[in-house]
Amino acid sequence: MAALEPARRGRDADAWQRIKGARRLSRRQQGVLQAVFAWREAMADRTDVPAFKIVSSETLLDLAERHPATLEELRAVKGLSPRVQREAGTLLDAVTRAWALPEDALPRVAAPPRPVVSEATRRRIDALRTWRTAEAKKLALDVSVVLPQRLLERVAEVAPRAPADLDAVEGLRRWRRDTFGEALVRVSTVA
Repeated sequence: MAALEPARRGRDADAWQRIKGARRLSRRQQGVLQAVFAWREAMADRTDVPAFKIVSSETLLDLAERHPATLEELRAVKGLSPRVQREAGTLLDAVTRAWALPEDALPRVAAPPRPVVSEATRRRIDALRTWRTAEAKKLALDVSVVLPQRLLERVAEVAPRAPADLDAVEGLRRWRRDTFGEALVRVSTVA
């Protein structure tokens, strides 16, 4: 059993793009984020410690934003464990190399594909928005209390023909069905 090779997780070269906040960084900072993410993954493989226990994603994002140029600046970043502090030189090298990349070598974060919405669904969304605005005004409520946007879009996708069809709308509470169900069906069938 001791001769067995330890399990290795698969590599996703674009996993760094899923770190919350990566899209708001400049391309140069994204290059740093990509480099420090790869550094963390390599260290995780070397030490057989989960990557998130080596450096958190929040700290990786902070490193990308600050792009420390000296060991002192690097050590000032919160969230670097003593284990990482011992490897600070290699981490700083990764930051420095990434910061020095030519413009054409910087990563491009791919925009997520926009969902395709049919024309009929689009018409139902517009009609439901108009109804929601009028209903909110009549009841002196915020439009999001009457029907939040995410639910409005789900109702439009379901295209209810009867109040019972609203049961298929995930997240639509009973009080909204009871209060607005008939109107939601009426507006959805007209559009």
